[in-house]
Amino acid sequence: MAKARAPWLETRGDIWYVHWYDKSSRHLKRLSLGTRDAREAEARFAAWLVERSRLGSRPAPNGTYTCAMALEDYRLEHVIPNVVDKERVDYTIMHLNAFFADMPIADVDIPLCRAYCAKRATGEIGQVSGTGTQRRELSTLSAAAHHAVRWKRIGRADLPIIDLPQRGLPRERWLTEPELTDLLAAASPRAMRFILIAYFTGARRRSIETLTKFQVDLKQMRISLNPSGRRQTKKRRPVVPIDKGLTYALTEAMAEPGEFVLGHSGSIRKAFESAVAKAKLEGVTPHTLRHTRAVHLAQRGVSLYVIAGLLGDTVATVEKNYLHHCPEHLRAALDEGREIG
Repeated sequence: MAKARAPWLETRGDIWYVHWYDKSSRHLKRLSLGTRDAREAEARFAAWLVERSRLGSRPAPNGTYTCAMALEDYRLEHVIPNVVDKERVDYTIMHLNAFFADMPIADVDIPLCRAYCAKRATGEIGQVSGTGTQRRELSTLSAAAHHAVRWKRIGRADLPIIDLPQRGLPRERWLTEPELTDLLAAASPRAMRFILIAYFTGARRRSIETLTKFQVDLKQMRISLNPSGRRQTKKRRPVVPIDKGLTYALTEAMAEPGEFVLGHSGSIRKAFESAVAKAKLEGVTPHTLRHTRAVHLAQRGVSLYVIAGLLGDTVATVEKNYLHHCPEHLRAALDEGREIG
């Protein structure tokens, strides 16, 4: 058995990690701090120690284990050590706590879940959200409850009844080429660079916000969307070729000081929304650019197998979302099961 000791910092390759001994599992664990800089690693380590202390399990008054307690324990013991996109989970927990916080976990039922979804749909809690976001957030509450069962904080009889809304239809919004041109013309320099990378790579927002120059190889003309030290998740980050339309923007970015391609790793959301409003577009989010790239490629007759490789999706997912955008001869061939491209 490993000897218990205080958490410590250590590099693995070029990336800094927190290491600690988990008494409950009797195993050593580690957490990537997502940086190669020693000073930044020390600052993040200090913040992690504070958060670890703040979110530690505490006894429930009168034997009541609340939703807030379950979510905090889940975040400390599962999210921080294991989940890649912690920021997204933090927002999810914040929204859940705005409604469920002081409720006993065992009291959560179908009417409460539907009331939560109604408040999320109207923007009474957070921004207006769709059924996909609501499903994900309630699934997090369910995961926190099952985590509490595994750690024997509650019994199975106290598991909440989580009612998930039905899945929404796939997003159909995509930009025409004139709309894409208008969006670029309305964007700030940082937002313009983001739009170009998002469109030509089909990458998701956070993978671009955190894209470092170490991941860009202009000699071999490719981008490794999954940085060294980060494990792959279901939302895969593939290695993608650099399109000619992206070369100038990346060359310009590489010549600038700093680690990140966008200058820093902060959220692009406000700058992007400002460009959308200025261009007088509706229903456009950063994810629309990923959808737009796939639709444009499908319309040009590019194989869905190639599109799947670019997006890091399965062929089945791409067929479901983009097959109807293909030219007739490609659609017929795919329907018959023949490989194209």
